[in-house]
Amino acid sequence: QMKGSSSGGSGSSGMSSKLKANPQARTDFVNIVAGPLLNKMIDCNMMPGGM
Repeated sequence: QMKGSSSGGSGSSGMSSKLKANPQARTDFVNIVAGPLLNKMIDCNMMPGGM
């Protein structure tokens, strides 16, 4: 079992706190990451709910 604030990867907790503190940075990050991530999920048949 893993305990602690780290969710994997180096520096992820710093990035997470930065995104929580800055709504604009959070929005920009989501806009950059969400599209490619969803495309990959569709390509790999990983959509939740059987979509």
